[in-house]
Amino acid sequence: MKELKARLYYGESMQFINVPKEAESIGNAAFSECHNLQIIWLPENLKEIGMSAFYNCHSLERICIPDKVRKIGPHAFYGCHSLKEFIVSEKNAWFSVRDGMLFNKSGETLLAVPYGRYGDLTEIAVPPGTIRIGRRAFYKFHNLKKIILPEGLQEIQEDAFCKCTELEIASFPESLYSIQESAFSGCNLQNIIIPDTVTEIGEYAFSRNYYRHLEYRGVVLNILNEPSPYSYWNGLDVETVLLLIEHADFSISIKNKLKYDIFLQMAESEKHREKLREHLGSALPWLIDCNYSEGVQKLLSLRIAPDADHIDEMIRYAIDKQSYDIQLMLTEYKRKYIGYRNIADTLKL
Repeated sequence: MKELKARLYYGESMQFINVPKEAESIGNAAFSECHNLQIIWLPENLKEIGMSAFYNCHSLERICIPDKVRKIGPHAFYGCHSLKEFIVSEKNAWFSVRDGMLFNKSGETLLAVPYGRYGDLTEIAVPPGTIRIGRRAFYKFHNLKKIILPEGLQEIQEDAFCKCTELEIASFPESLYSIQESAFSGCNLQNIIIPDTVTEIGEYAFSRNYYRHLEYRGVVLNILNEPSPYSYWNGLDVETVLLLIEHADFSISIKNKLKYDIFLQMAESEKHREKLREHLGSALPWLIDCNYSEGVQKLLSLRIAPDADHIDEMIRYAIDKQSYDIQLMLTEYKRKYIGYRNIADTLKL
């Protein structure tokens, strides 16, 4: 038996098991919901552990990763509330252990944290040298109140601290550039200061937080009295959000759908149109990059457009980006309001 099939032992009540020595892979959810499983021996030939392989094995206390294991699927050890440590063979070329936590071989990516060892702690320090915190690494650590993030950390992946309901304090290092989707959703962060180095903030990154202060690139966002079910942009006035985007020169990686919604709200609000005119030099290229023709059409209908000195540059930019609908809109605008004998002259720019 080279492969233990998916869900092979799902929900069974055994306490101990020796995986057959010829097994090379453990299928998805093969031991999921085996609540009584305490000890498992993995064979030397094992190469892969599938997604959710040991999901909700509440009694499992330790996992020994053999030499040849090169792939561990998502959520493989989620819900293992008694798990105290990972033990990885020194000969394994893909994984390593630091402070009982599972890392990739270089020790740069934190993959999983044993709940049985860390789950009762209110304060945890991520080991120095960690560059990225992996998906769901601290998912549902309900007792965690303070997380100490190391200098040099660059990336916090999706759901990394999701539903850490007591988490109040997280200080982000200046090395950080990415906070991904739902990374801190459902936490209790009170004072969030995001470094200017961050250029990616995923959707719902701080949703369902009772924060009192959120600051990013010099912009302080409004206080929320209730946690938002969507994202921390909800309930903010358009001007404040515009300032945030301006500071990032329209390149901040918020979900584009959200950007579009904000943009159209601004265009439709007379008091914010002057802001759009002031920042047209960064807003219009962003719209062209996204091929967001509806946004450009809205601008042009409001006569928010490049002047005679700059419109040719924007038309060329649209051609370079193969945003041909926008190219035609700009060309027609130039013909109508700035002056063209015919639209074909565009091709001679």
